[in-house]
Amino acid sequence: MLSKLPNRRRANSYFLLAAVCFAFSIVFTLRSSSRTQSQDSHSVLASSALCLSDLLLKFRIEDSVLHLSAPIYVRLSKPKSVGAACLQKLIGSDAVKNPTAMELHRLSLLSTDEQSHIYRIVHQLHSNFSQMGLELFLAGGSLLGSWRHLGFIPWDADIDFMIQYNQKPLVRQFLVNLSKSEQFNFIDTELTNQHWQLGILCGLVGQNLSARKQCKTIVDFFFGRVKGRVYDRQEAPRKFPIDYVYPLRVRPFGPYLLPAPNQPDQFLTAVYGRDFQSNCLFKYFNHMRTDCSYLSKVHSFVRRLQLTRKGKIIQAELLMKNDQILALFLPEPEGSNFQRQDDSWRE
Repeated sequence: MLSKLPNRRRANSYFLLAAVCFAFSIVFTLRSSSRTQSQDSHSVLASSALCLSDLLLKFRIEDSVLHLSAPIYVRLSKPKSVGAACLQKLIGSDAVKNPTAMELHRLSLLSTDEQSHIYRIVHQLHSNFSQMGLELFLAGGSLLGSWRHLGFIPWDADIDFMIQYNQKPLVRQFLVNLSKSEQFNFIDTELTNQHWQLGILCGLVGQNLSARKQCKTIVDFFFGRVKGRVYDRQEAPRKFPIDYVYPLRVRPFGPYLLPAPNQPDQFLTAVYGRDFQSNCLFKYFNHMRTDCSYLSKVHSFVRRLQLTRKGKIIQAELLMKNDQILALFLPEPEGSNFQRQDDSWRE
């Protein structure tokens, strides 16, 4: 029938038929795409829920606890394998490479017993500061260790804290008094290094008048204060937006939860650069650097997941080694009542 039409009308008919077919194909494609996206979305949500359920079961956490504003931190006495749902979400997220690590990476400056002892000392320091109304929070390598390992950087040995500049006299007196014990040694290095040091795990070396304290490691105390909407430190980089620091939160450091900056990732980026999560520095070994993913078969690292359950987004930090889970940390939600509410940091 179309062949009997004049050429112009025949061409218009062909064009109209092609347009109708094209429109149908677009509608069909959009519906298929929408259906696929909907299925993918449901699959992602189901995977998140299964992963979270598996974690709660492994760590024996009651489901009702998720509705609280406080952080959740649980360490396992024995490692457990990660479930299939979580493993699926981990693939492609903070991807882990598996080349053989160099023997240097196996070195640790502190034994497990020494680390445990230092964790207890640091926890006691925090308790003493709290009782006296003094502030301190994780900074530097200790904050980096908390972020990447939920504790010590395996190849690091010292502790880094920030304290308030206007509380220096009280802190100094406390550290001097603490040094009367054989186990501690206060060193005022403010003039040369703009911070103080407290030697810990100390012992006397030599005899009589020549005896001196020799310490296994140190706690560094750095000074900072608020100036308007800026947090000002005495060492570089000096200035941060105040929101990076306050209100303080808590983060794991070994078996304990200690105060830490409000936005630890932003704080660490300002100090170490944007690659602080992937670039591992061995400052005690000629400042050698290597990709952190090369070390995942030797040391435990934190893997981060964003999980969704019943419309609620939950950030999860898993301490893992070789697909084995060692610890779980669920930070308190943004704006929770658990965050510090007082204004004692203002001068």
